[in-house]
Parts: sequence; structure tokens; C-alpha cells
Amino acid sequence: MQKVYLGVLAGVVPAKVLAAARGLLDFIYYAQYQSHTTKTLQHMQEALDLFHANKDAFVDLDIREHFNIPKLHSMLHYIISIQNLGSVDGLNSEGPERLHIDYAKKGYRASNKNDYLAQMAKWLQRQEAIDLRTMYLRWCAELLPYDETDEDVPDNGDNDNEDSAEADNHDQVTIEITNVTEPYCVAKAPAFPNTPLLRLEQAYGASEFLPALKTFIQENLTSHVILPNEYDRYNIYNNIRVILPSNLMLVIANARKQFTRHPGIAMASEAAITCSL
Repeated sequence: MQKVYLGVLAGVVPAKVLAAARGLLDFIYYAQYQSHTTKTLQHMQEALDLFHANKDAFVDLDIREHFNIPKLHSMLHYIISIQNLGSVDGLNSEGPERLHIDYAKKGYRASNKNDYLAQMAKWLQRQEAIDLRTMYLRWCAELLPYDETDEDVPDNGDNDNEDSAEADNHDQVTIEITNVTEPYCVAKAPAFPNTPLLRLEQAYGASEFLPALKTFIQENLTSHVILPNEYDRYNIYNNIRVILPSNLMLVIANARKQFTRHPGIAMASEAAITCSL
């Protein structure tokens, strides 16, 4: 298709549209080179500049409203990546194509073909809930079992065996679950759903939100292989109440901490702790 694309467009579309198409096609062909020189990278940059200089023709003709497309943005990093990491002839787009099957085609097939966008979104939410539940069950299965009967410890009156059993108990991990029906309380629907990362950084000052979130996931959710990126959207809640476990040192039977959102501040701006003694 690319070989005949320009020939089909010639004489049919305006000159700026043809120039933008030629620049984009030249860039794609240069990117497929198995090896590069300074001259080929220069031609590659010139082709990209030609596309950007003429792409406004699509907006003028009401074909597109904007060019905020991740694939087009990634083209800006091709030359630097080639200079640092080598040619990209061994790369392909099979990964995104596979995600298109999982997240688009299967969702459409699960709908009744009427108002399918809303049904596809609901289907994706349910699939994500199933995946999260599966990850949680897998994590629970990896926890060390705790036997309260101590049936494996022989009772023969030998002090050495008792010391050894005590040492084994010290090495054993015990998970204590407090009798809390609701460990946290949050609204059913977020106050600001599907908020882009740019708004988090500009409106709330959360400039380090994305790296902090990645670090938290890498340290606490090791089985979570998919990390968030700058194109994800996040739900913002006005506040969340977290019930803290009992602390015998402070003689607190129940502690409730409330975090409140405040514009212009990265994380929680107000924290009110109410303790019932």
C-alpha cells in the first residue's frame, strides 16, 4: 500500500497534503534501515520536519481537529533512540495490535452491537476487576500458612527441642487481621473521573505523582508487570477515610484518619485524626 500511496494521491489532493504524506512515508522508510549514518539520520529529520510543516492542511480541510496522537509524538524520539540504542529494524507493532484484539475486538463481540462503546467500557471494567481479583488470590496463595495448634512441635520435655521450636516460631511470619469490616471508606463515584496526568501536575501540583506511583507499585506489587504512564487517566476523590489498626503503645482502640484533597497541593493538604480511647 505504501508503494502506491503517493501515486494515488498525486493530482487529487492539495499540495500540502501530498507533501505531508511524502514526508511521513519517507520517514517510515528511513526508520526501516538496518544501519544508519549521519546523512541518513539527517534525511530522516528532514522528512519529519516536512510532515510537521504541512500537517495543518488536514486541520484546514476539517479532516482532523488535532494531532495529539501518541504514535506521532513517539516519532520525535526515533533519531535519538537510534543514536543511543541502534537501528529499529527489528521492532514491530505486534504488541499494540495484540492489545487491540484484547481490548477492542473482544469487547465489541461481547456487546449486542447497539450502543457498543458503553458496553465495551463496562466489559473492560469487569475484565480488569477479574484480573485484580485473580492477582489478589494468587498473592494470598503465596502467603505462609500459620498453624495455631503447633502439632508439628514434639512435646518430649527436651529443653533443646523447645529452644529450637521457639527459634522456628520467631522465624515464622504471622499475619494478624483485625476485626474491621471496612478498612477504608471512599465515595462510590470519584469527584473528578478520568483526570489526565497533566491536570494532576498543573491543577494540584502533583509533579512527582507518576514516579512515586511507579516506585510504590514496584516495591509493593511485584507481580504487577504493567506500570502506569503519562497517557493514563486517574480518578480523583475529595477525601478518603482509613481506619488504622489498634496501637497498644498509644492505648488507642480505634483510629480513623481522613485525607482531604485541596487544589494546588500535590497530595493531602489536611489530615484530621479522630481517636476513640
